[in-house]
Amino acid sequence: LVPIQSGMLAGVAKIYGIRDKDDANEIIDTIIKVGGTTMGGKALLNALKAIPGLNVAAAVLNAAVAGSITLAAGEISNVLFQKAYTKEIELKGIDWDKEITKMFEEYMPGIIDALKALAQNNNGKIDIKSIGEALAKLSKTFLKDSKKQ
Repeated sequence: LVPIQSGMLAGVAKIYGIRDKDDANEIIDTIIKVGGTTMGGKALLNALKAIPGLNVAAAVLNAAVAGSITLAAGEISNVLFQKAYTKEIELKGIDWDKEITKMFEEYMPGIIDALKALAQNNNGKIDIKSIGEALAKLSKTFLKDSKKQ
């Protein structure tokens, strides 16, 4: 999954004309590290396991976690690279671990709430297709929110 996520984030950097590979790679590496090893995956997995009546196979649960982290990583990179493109931020001199951790903490509750609602609306029975649809719908919400800022 990491190579796919890295490619996706590098593509987002390219869209915004981020030419300095060192700066882009530092941000991409940090997004992937923070999303996969810190609260992102663990909090999501624990939240999904805590949903009353949730009856999901391990593969579906893993897909939900991987998809959710990938969605958050893409949204975070979009916001950061857009701000760099518009000169709202400079890529050098920022504590990326701190900033990206803060952004994951902002995005993950919305993702968790969307997956909880999905499970509740389907009596605890969700599948990979419904997870994908829920995350796609949520990504449109993130897009609208980023345009407001």
